[in-house]
Amino acid sequence: TYLLAQLYQRNGSSEAAYKTYSSVIKTNPSYEMDFNARINRAELSTNTQSVRKELKKMLRNPNNKEYKDQLFYVLGKTYLTDGDTLRAIESFTTSIDTSSRDGFDKAVTLITLGDLHYKKQNYIKAQPCYDEASKILTATHEDFARISKRAETLSELVVQHEIVLLQDSLQRLAALPLDKQKEIIQNLIAKKIAEEKAAEE
Repeated sequence: TYLLAQLYQRNGSSEAAYKTYSSVIKTNPSYEMDFNARINRAELSTNTQSVRKELKKMLRNPNNKEYKDQLFYVLGKTYLTDGDTLRAIESFTTSIDTSSRDGFDKAVTLITLGDLHYKKQNYIKAQPCYDEASKILTATHEDFARISKRAETLSELVVQHEIVLLQDSLQRLAALPLDKQKEIIQNLIAKKIAEEKAAEE
């Protein structure tokens, strides 16, 4: 029944897939199958409010601790459906941060987030998403060439961007009076010491 639901989903028969995943859940399957059936069913639902309610309930369940990344990913997709890009980005970022497995699920989230940043022309934020995803995907994956190319191209852009930022910062600092320069440098040193102390604690 689970396989049948997946086939319906792959072939674009969303309604049939939704009903079949529901049938899987009713059979009281193993925990992992129940979880995946609920996740896949949630992705198919057009009632985003209802889906978010169910996902947040699942996030509170301590049994789902290892699967938080998948839950936040689907949560992000519901926000995308509603056109709320900001919350979608927040959810996808949380999904990546809570992921304990560098597997395919994480790669999908990284690509989705990277594409969102790319469309918004925020290439500096898109680059690490594509870069990490390209290290997870295998060469046989259909999206490998696109992701690898973007990771490579944007890596060059990031290097040049950092050089420009550094030079701008140094030139602004050099134009200041000596006492102001010393004050800024001392503040940076104090901040660095505080960060190192916090890291040790």
